[in-house]
Amino acid sequence: MTGSEIKTMVETLIDDTLDDTIAYQLINNKINEIESERPWRYLITTNTSLTALSSDTYNTAKALPTDCAEIISLFVGDKQYLPLGLEQKEDYKNIAGYYFINGSNFYLSGTVNETKTITITYRKYSAEITSATSPAFPVRFHKMIPFFVASQYYIMDAGEKNMSWHNELYTIGETLLRQMRLWDAEIAAKEVSTNNKINTNYGVNNNIK
Repeated sequence: MTGSEIKTMVETLIDDTLDDTIAYQLINNKINEIESERPWRYLITTNTSLTALSSDTYNTAKALPTDCAEIISLFVGDKQYLPLGLEQKEDYKNIAGYYFINGSNFYLSGTVNETKTITITYRKYSAEITSATSPAFPVRFHKMIPFFVASQYYIMDAGEKNMSWHNELYTIGETLLRQMRLWDAEIAAKEVSTNNKINTNYGVNNNIK
């Protein structure tokens, strides 16, 4: 469903017309709320555009991807770096293997002896929905958004009848969201199973050295 189709469905459910600005604020607020609840697999992506140089120091700022919501893993070459709080930056400045985040930048501890690719796997923010764009999650779950938004509309007027409509619409939206959580969990479980098989068959060692 496009943003326009979601708005139309909301208006059908509430039997009223919504201002475009308010409608898309409500739509995007709900999508943002859903996407922030867990590291959904459809929001996981990888960036390899940055490099660590031998001339870098622990004070060399490197820009996080602009759509980065949460780093899941960070590798420099084939070595995984672990996150530490910015307040620990000075304590670990000479020990390679850590990174520190400050706003939209991150810093690597220690040094490298040659240029290496930085691989960041992260959960991204999805783009704001407009009239012509669609949510990033599978189409079969799109309808939960108009149900949630319509339920929010009814709760603004706390009359007994409207609260009843709120509960019914919210329940439908929550049912679809629960189905999407199960879908996401199945994907994650399959990935874990595949990784375990690879580690068993090929003796992969994921321990940090």
